[in-house]
Amino acid sequence: MPAVFANNAGSELALDISAEDTVITVVTGEGDIFPDLESGNDVYFHATLVGSGGSIEIVKVTERVGDVLTVVRGKEGTIPQSFAAGDVIELRLTAENLSAFLQSGELDGAVSNVIKGAYFVSTDSSITDHSDSEVEGSLAWALALIGNGEADIVLPGGHTFEIATDMTVPAGIQLRFGSGAVLAPETGVTVTINGGIAAPRSTIFGGSGTITGTLAGAAVLPQWFGVVADGESDDTQALQKALAFPKVFFPIGIYAISGPLDLHDFLQLEGEMHNSSFIDWDNDHEQYTPSYAGAASIVQYLDGQTGTIFNHAHSISFKKLVFRNGQTQRETDVFMDGRPNFCSFVDCKFENFNHILYDATASEAFGANAFFNCKFASCGTMFRGVLVDYIFVGNTFTSNGVCFEATSGSGFNTFSANRFEWNKKAILNYQGRSNVITGNLFDAHEETAIMLHDSSNNHIGSNVFWRNGRDGSEAGKRSHLVIQEASYSNTIHGNTFLKGGPDDEPDPRWPEYIIEFLGVEDGENSFTGNATVNGCMTMPVYDPYWNSANACQFDDIHVKEIGNPNLCNDNLLEIVKQIASLSSSPVNVHIYEDRKFSFYADVEPNRVRIIGHGSVTLSDDDGQANRLLGLSNVVYGQTFQPTPTPMAAESAPTLGYWEAGTVVWNTAPVAEGYAGWICVEAGNPGTWKGFGGIEA
Repeated sequence: MPAVFANNAGSELALDISAEDTVITVVTGEGDIFPDLESGNDVYFHATLVGSGGSIEIVKVTERVGDVLTVVRGKEGTIPQSFAAGDVIELRLTAENLSAFLQSGELDGAVSNVIKGAYFVSTDSSITDHSDSEVEGSLAWALALIGNGEADIVLPGGHTFEIATDMTVPAGIQLRFGSGAVLAPETGVTVTINGGIAAPRSTIFGGSGTITGTLAGAAVLPQWFGVVADGESDDTQALQKALAFPKVFFPIGIYAISGPLDLHDFLQLEGEMHNSSFIDWDNDHEQYTPSYAGAASIVQYLDGQTGTIFNHAHSISFKKLVFRNGQTQRETDVFMDGRPNFCSFVDCKFENFNHILYDATASEAFGANAFFNCKFASCGTMFRGVLVDYIFVGNTFTSNGVCFEATSGSGFNTFSANRFEWNKKAILNYQGRSNVITGNLFDAHEETAIMLHDSSNNHIGSNVFWRNGRDGSEAGKRSHLVIQEASYSNTIHGNTFLKGGPDDEPDPRWPEYIIEFLGVEDGENSFTGNATVNGCMTMPVYDPYWNSANACQFDDIHVKEIGNPNLCNDNLLEIVKQIASLSSSPVNVHIYEDRKFSFYADVEPNRVRIIGHGSVTLSDDDGQANRLLGLSNVVYGQTFQPTPTPMAAESAPTLGYWEAGTVVWNTAPVAEGYAGWICVEAGNPGTWKGFGGIEA
């Protein structure tokens, strides 16, 4: 409850008062000379009464309403007395007022004291053990005075406070360290700090003992333990001490280590990262000090050294930290060993690691790790093993090897809104299942963007695939997607496939194919609703070994500006043959320019319907069109021979675009069924009605 003051405040009594009265009235209009005492602010002022005979009494004024003062009588050793109208009342400084101010010598570090509720520990050199509560001025003595209360304890700067026995700083205490103040437990001694800490970014913990505790839920700074973070000093041991706490905050700097750091479960690590600290993709991985040093919190090995950054633990939170290794990626450069679970990474960067989370043995599942808005550059095979329940959202993967290699037993991983570019391969899923890959960009991968190998029930939707398959040398390395062997019930829907070339060249060069099928037979996969008109250089779907019959259900596939349109070596029939062989159901093939069936091919009959866009002519030298389901919006060339075989199936079409008037005959008629179906309204698949009712 603070005292308030006013200059030259004084008046006279308007009425007599007795020694018992607690209300004083001053001369009319002069009450405003005294300080305002607003209700609820818990303030007061002292006033001195002076009688005509020289008698004096100090009163404490707790309320003033106009000219009326409410007072407490007989303060500071004075005796309540009677005073007459006309006697003086003045606001004077009193001993109690003055004693509330900081006194001479109270800031002497060797003196323990309490100033505004803060307890100052003594820096007297005769105090050799600040864990001894019997020694006045020691840290333990201050803690004993406070007891179970809440208060600040100040450790004045420039002094080392030695601790000889175990002690605990409770949760209600905040330790305030002056510049150069150091708390130093001896060997075998533990100081547990469960209260808060306010300290500069410099060493505050010394000695050979142990500092631990919860810090009232706040984070420790590695600098408190002696970390330099200059990129040249070995910070390993000091960092390890900081990592014993539940939360660690890394100010901007380069934290250089010489060996792996141990983590414990439920640890929270957070750094600083300015917007300017974006990776220089071309040069940073070749520099010990990256371009963004000074704008980020970076953890890496000392120059010329290599190894694992962390020994694994579970349920770790990483935020706004950069992890990198040297100038050259080496086999031993690993972010974290073992099989961690339930870890989260937000706004982090990874550079030059051979592996991030990698289980070479693939012997046990691990996962539920999540990555949000992270960046990965110049790494090798980053994630490998039995990977389960991983989440990747909003990340960027650039110039890496295989980003995600899921081995047998993997599944239920989610990839959304990520950018994969210029990697060897984005996702390799071997004998895994039920992964969701949506809304990502897959750009310029050396081999393929996604390979499903013996993998089932995956959903690949609403992604953009651009200029993948740069290698182009052999099967599995020249397409946007590869589906291999016993891969079944995978859904590829609503994606956009684009061909392209190097950044500095306008003409497209990659990929050869949109999808390659390698040994997939009767796969029950589906490829629907995808934009494929500018998706590849040679043909949309391809089976190099002709061993993937009925591998996939297609609806519409677009063929434009590929396969030597309308030349003597027009390859349209080979494209149609591949589609007919691979498709497990009728499929619409869309063409956009004049084409030729220029050679004989044993096309699977009644699988493909060709739809023209614009004024399109199809020449057919050998009568191959009779193996098609039909032709729509196509002008037949003069050499076209027989009429195409009427379309027939066991049921009305359920996929693809069909024009009104299209007829499909029933190949499995039954009593009370229909002879066939007719499309009465164009669409995908349109509206179909049965005709030719069959008697019971």
